[in-house]
Amino acid sequence: MKKLTYFLLFILTALITSCSSCSNKQEQTNKDDFDIPTEFEEKLSGKDTAEVKEMVAVFVEHLKNERYYDAAGMLYRFVRENGERFPQLYDNDDIERFVKVHQLLPVVDYKIEYMRFREADSNEVCITIIMKRGANGEKDDTSKMFINPIYYHNKWCLVMNDTFHGANTVVPIEKRDSMRNVYTDREFHLKPRR
Repeated sequence: MKKLTYFLLFILTALITSCSSCSNKQEQTNKDDFDIPTEFEEKLSGKDTAEVKEMVAVFVEHLKNERYYDAAGMLYRFVRENGERFPQLYDNDDIERFVKVHQLLPVVDYKIEYMRFREADSNEVCITIIMKRGANGEKDDTSKMFINPIYYHNKWCLVMNDTFHGANTVVPIEKRDSMRNVYTDREFHLKPRR
């Protein structure tokens, strides 16, 4: 009986240890996978960041100035064909859907919260859109917008984060604050000193 008790205790301890080990390994893998730069990231330069930032600025300026069709004309969506996924410019239906939605959402100003590059077709720019300035010390009315810049045929294209068309956010929710800090820090160090 004692041997059976010790044997069961040993088996139970081994199971708990192995499950705990798997859980820790899974947490470590999830954490490290996102924090380690990808091969694609390592090949990028400041020129890529500047190009994407400029495209986003033009896009948001179109929205600010109520040039909704111009903004929509910059956007791509993912299309599947023969088992492959590739970007295609918005068609007329996409443009009309985009314009109807964005005509209801005023844009007074914006701020890029962060930019995160991962793979050619999996990157993210998080933008805070200021829809209305707060009066008398109140907070501004804001909204978040996520854009997925993709690198396709040696050029950058903007894909709206849109689950309907198969574009999802890249940065996990729990990592967004750290991405904002990394981006702000990088911007601070890149600005010329006077």
